[in-house]
Amino acid sequence: MGLSLRGATSGAIDINAPAVAGDNTITLPGNNGAANQFYKNSGTAGIVTYSSMVETSAGRIGIGTDNPNQKLDVSGNAHFLGDMFTLEGAGIFFSGNNDYGAGVYGRNSGNDLVMNAGSAEKVRITSAGNVGIGTDNPSRKLQIAPSGSNAYDAVQIGDGLYIGNTSNNANAAVFHQGGGADLEIGSQQHITFTTGDIAGIASERMRLDSTGRLLIGATSSERMGKSTLAQVVQISANDNSAGLAMRRASNAAFGPYFAFAKANGTLASPTTVQDGDEIGFMSWGAYDGTDYRSYCASISAEIQGTVGSDSTPGKLVFGTTSAGGNTTSTRMSIDNTGLIVLPNNCPGIQFGTTGAAGLTSKTLDDYEEGTWTPTLSFGGNNTGITYATQTGAYTKIGNTVFVQIAMNVSNIGSASGDAVITLPYPVANSANWTQWESVANLYLLSGSSNWSTAVASFSDLKGGVIFAEDQLTSSIMTNTQVASAFNIRISGTYIAA
Repeated sequence: MGLSLRGATSGAIDINAPAVAGDNTITLPGNNGAANQFYKNSGTAGIVTYSSMVETSAGRIGIGTDNPNQKLDVSGNAHFLGDMFTLEGAGIFFSGNNDYGAGVYGRNSGNDLVMNAGSAEKVRITSAGNVGIGTDNPSRKLQIAPSGSNAYDAVQIGDGLYIGNTSNNANAAVFHQGGGADLEIGSQQHITFTTGDIAGIASERMRLDSTGRLLIGATSSERMGKSTLAQVVQISANDNSAGLAMRRASNAAFGPYFAFAKANGTLASPTTVQDGDEIGFMSWGAYDGTDYRSYCASISAEIQGTVGSDSTPGKLVFGTTSAGGNTTSTRMSIDNTGLIVLPNNCPGIQFGTTGAAGLTSKTLDDYEEGTWTPTLSFGGNNTGITYATQTGAYTKIGNTVFVQIAMNVSNIGSASGDAVITLPYPVANSANWTQWESVANLYLLSGSSNWSTAVASFSDLKGGVIFAEDQLTSSIMTNTQVASAFNIRISGTYIAA
């Protein structure tokens, strides 16, 4: 084997092995390489050629470049199969123009990972796992700071999700502007909405709970009033802000309104409501030491009649709760004709607690209009008495009764005794009155002449209308003073017992 040097000032080294079968020849290339260039296997057995990697006199290694600017300068793609470590403040930068504006490097003793773009920090991942975009000190798992005053410059996802900046005078929004699509916010539990109070601390203001109920001012739902389930929308507060206000401004005669609607069947397949169905119910619940399920008053709307196309007859029912109860009883209703109806056993209508001239009550406890069939008796017996006409009409206001009697007696029968005609209500006790002081108007149309001067009176003792031949006579007329047939009319007013 021989070793020889060629060239006057530079050149190559030739190493020649003996020409023995199986031996190889190593030939170094000529002087056409660059300064500081490494050699490599050419890919042909026995041949060494120039490498694409250089090392400068400054100790910089370049791969794919003859003029490296860093300790390691790679022009082209690089692939690392193992770990790569850098010291604090050192990093990996990417550039096509030698400006090194984009890169990844460590900060804070190597515990934070920082990403640069445009020669400035853009993203930081702290040692606590918080990610900051636009901030170098994120306090949340993901914190994004806006770069300007635009309300929508913090986050944008696709066309739709915007979250505004955190400056005091800037708006914030979650907005979806894609046409024909919905904005969906989901949670397996609750969705809560918070705002800052005067101390700058965020407080929960509204919650959509896991059952779909909207709660304002409360964190849990509660059943209130008549409903057997907790209501879908509930508003709660510790002051008089617990309310719902509606406002309308328009050049129209209409104002804001509540609307109650009811159907049988289901929401997807509604069917017609029926007579007696409740369409809407309002109640006023009161806390009784246990819950708010007891209510003290109510108003309900009900169907009253047959429902047809564009025909829904209804009535309003007003109720209050009596002492010792926790549900309402009907006190008044307005039917489908507009008639105001008071229920049976209604205690009355009070127009005031006190009245003039020492009156202590202004209660109207009854009003009634009706008819009855008046009957004639003699000594309490009506044997054989027949009538051609026998009608009575009355109006009762409070305890005052106005009556009208039309009676055509065709035969007085065989009974004997005092003549009495029945009334619709008993006459009040007249202990301070004589039985002739409650006088009725009597009109004789036909019959005995004894009736020409007769007077009629309402008697509690006899329980009806009695008669005397004249005002000076105190004895009651009997069957002997009455013609066998007569026709009379009686009208008057008396106090009912």
